[in-house]
Amino acid sequence: MSKRGLLAGALAAIAGALVVAEPAVAQRGAGASVEVAPYAGYMLFDDFVDGPLGTSIGGANGPVYGVQLALPLTRHVALVGNVGYADSELRVGVPIVGGLGFGDHKAVLYDGGIQLSGGGRIAPFVQAGLGGMYQKVSVSGLSTDATSFVYSVGGGLDVAITRNVGLRLMAKDYAGEFDFEEATFIDIERGTMHNIALSAGLRFHF
Repeated sequence: MSKRGLLAGALAAIAGALVVAEPAVAQRGAGASVEVAPYAGYMLFDDFVDGPLGTSIGGANGPVYGVQLALPLTRHVALVGNVGYADSELRVGVPIVGGLGFGDHKAVLYDGGIQLSGGGRIAPFVQAGLGGMYQKVSVSGLSTDATSFVYSVGGGLDVAITRNVGLRLMAKDYAGEFDFEEATFIDIERGTMHNIALSAGLRFHF
């Protein structure tokens, strides 16, 4: 399944769960509090360039780490801010052979937006926001970087462990147009890239 299809399926399931969970939202207590949610997971990077004969260049998939802050506005609406970091190889994709690493690729993700959440011990949520993505590419001691605007959409499940601690499972798409010419001095047209973070972490209420 493609990355877009995977995210679309996850969000469709979450949206359905939100409809089912709506009665529980009305029963949720009024004690909303600021939330901090550190996380770790796996980043699926889109390719910078799709070359001839099935070749490609892009950041290799790899670990991602970050933290998210939520400021509740109501019992099920909150403002959210997020920052994440991923470090992987720069990869060239070759048919049959697969991906070959030939450099270093780093990315910093940051965005802010709004979150809608359900209620109950297992609560689904969805998020949408705007932000940026800084990427640095290094090859043989030479490096260059670029920052691009992104919009983000995602969702997941919050699972309560205690009154003030919970588990968060999340899938999030950071979509934007990476300026390949700025980063590499090569003028190559590239449409919207979809970089998807799959993560898990703890959620703390204060």
